[in-house]
Amino acid sequence: MRYDSLPLLRFSTLVSQIRLFGDPHTTGSDVPEQRLNLTVELEEATEPVVHEPTQDIICDFVEGLAFGAAIGIGLRSVSGWWTVRNITLLQPPPSSTFGLTLLHEVRLAPSQLRIVPVNITQRAAINVQELQLSLNISRASDKRNVTVIWPIRQLRPWNAQSHEPMSGTYFYATSMPTHFVAIPPKYPKEYRDNPPILALRQLLSHRDKLGSDDN
Repeated sequence: MRYDSLPLLRFSTLVSQIRLFGDPHTTGSDVPEQRLNLTVELEEATEPVVHEPTQDIICDFVEGLAFGAAIGIGLRSVSGWWTVRNITLLQPPPSSTFGLTLLHEVRLAPSQLRIVPVNITQRAAINVQELQLSLNISRASDKRNVTVIWPIRQLRPWNAQSHEPMSGTYFYATSMPTHFVAIPPKYPKEYRDNPPILALRQLLSHRDKLGSDDN
């Protein structure tokens, strides 16, 4: 259905915090004041399902190895119900040392945006700057492909003079691609018997639970 004119109403809620926007008394007012700039553009979508790069959840590569086992690809249905069935690498790295598999099928409702969970399998380092992916989508007898370009950020080994944060990924609750940032240590590890922080947190939580059970 097409409309020659269609009125749209937009409601915006702004939250004022002194820590972020300052005290209104500094401007001689008792009422907080905020300014909002809004820009509206028409989207001419030619495909029923489009890729939303800003919603992607991707990881860095350290010496050719993915810093994580998960990626998320943002897809939005422009019109109709669609199901993401499969994912393939259009240009696989040499020797098939790197692969991607869909964690599960994802169903998109009209105008809905979802993150498609993808699992990474890797047996050797790869030295590429980008990967081309193809997502297979279908609706009844209509089958299509959505092409996605995954830019690869390759990081070199770090040292005390040159090191930078690394972006990693994992599956939160075993199914939701989630992003985190890790800061590498500046200096080599001096004591090898130190337990990892994450394992230590789990151990302390386990001890607290045992202590509460004893009480």
